[in-house]
Amino acid sequence: MKDTPSGCLGINLNEEGVLVIEVKADGTIADAMPFDPSSFLLELVPLTSTLVNELLLLQFTRFTCGGLVIGLSRHRHIADGKEATFFMNSWRKIVRGESISPPVHERSLLKARDPPQPCFHHHESITVCHEHSPIMSTLTAKKFHFDAMFL
Repeated sequence: MKDTPSGCLGINLNEEGVLVIEVKADGTIADAMPFDPSSFLLELVPLTSTLVNELLLLQFTRFTCGGLVIGLSRHRHIADGKEATFFMNSWRKIVRGESISPPVHERSLLKARDPPQPCFHHHESITVCHEHSPIMSTLTAKKFHFDAMFL
């Protein structure tokens, strides 16, 4: 992300790619199980102590048994939870050799009418300029367990 001349956030199209971190754990994944909500879970995702410019950060934690945990952090201005889930599911399908729905880059449907004809107040369209602030120091660890039947 970058500040635009208007002082608001914009995407810096620098073609630098995605930051990928590879970590080798000393133990097996069974040693770490069950993944109880704790600060250990925060070690499985890429975290930073300052505001980062990367839109997506990946961390691959490999265990001695061959187990792998994929941690993902993304900039909140890029995708909401639904889109992040769509990204992860598409990635899963690609890895398995399954076909995915191609992205739709046709944006004409999203084009505003000329002249604009808002029917109600849109909070999301208010120009909000970004003030740099440190990332919250309080993070919450949550545990989700999916049994074999669910998967």
